[in-house]
Amino acid sequence: MNTVFEIMAGLNSASVSRLHKTWASLPAKYQKILEELNGSIKSNDNWKAYRTILRTSMPPLLPYVGLFMSDLTFAEEGPTVLSNQNISFFKMRRISKVLELVAKFQARYRN
Repeated sequence: MNTVFEIMAGLNSASVSRLHKTWASLPAKYQKILEELNGSIKSNDNWKAYRTILRTSMPPLLPYVGLFMSDLTFAEEGPTVLSNQNISFFKMRRISKVLELVAKFQARYRN
């Protein structure tokens, strides 16, 4: 999936997107595929479409690491110790879920 992000970034770059005649000559079949790929990597609704793809995909898979990094950063922003000196298990669960997903996709590569 990380490869899809990189390919789409290249195709959506300013220099490539300005090739109007080339894009117009692309068969409708491939234009539809590009639209679907663009839709799957949009950051709308906290990457909802991409997260759905990740949940239904089986390893081996190289996911977009930036998503996990932003999730971990967001989770880390909260307090680790609450005002009553208790550990924030909500924060720890959130971090654990992100790391569990990363481990799921790494499992096949460790053997």
